[in-house]
Amino acid sequence: MTQIRQAHRRPVTVHEEADAARCARGRVVLIDDDPHVLASLKTLVDLSGYFGETHATAESFLKSLARTEPVYPGPWCVVSDVKMPDMDGLALLKRLAGLDELPLILMSGNSGIDDAVEAFRLGIVDFLVKPFEMEALLAAIDKGLAVSVRQKEYEREQTELRVG
Repeated sequence: MTQIRQAHRRPVTVHEEADAARCARGRVVLIDDDPHVLASLKTLVDLSGYFGETHATAESFLKSLARTEPVYPGPWCVVSDVKMPDMDGLALLKRLAGLDELPLILMSGNSGIDDAVEAFRLGIVDFLVKPFEMEALLAAIDKGLAVSVRQKEYEREQTELRVG
């Protein structure tokens, strides 16, 4: 499996220290082409103590990964809409197949059972049907972040075994 290598960023200002603390709890990448949905999700994620990062397209998110800019350390997961122009959530999932540390949650208001089954076969953490309760989203995010934590622990253990 391929790992995403991102350098760790160090906080400098008080605001950055707050962001770093929220990232330590969990960085949640939100992808949706509807700006109102995206803003609502970010508000919920931020108010829940996580660090919300938003992208209007899957391509924007992939470009951010390619830049490998430093990030604050901590677990992370991606919450993406299924139905979007250009690259949809299932296509994003296929592009990210094989990457460690990237738990993905899909959400959709008009997908069928076939999309959900395909998504689970490709390894998503959860599939939410819009409209969903905020508790359902937060539970899915908690699951995704727990997967990220387990993956980081496994990677750390493997590194210790190779070194020591």
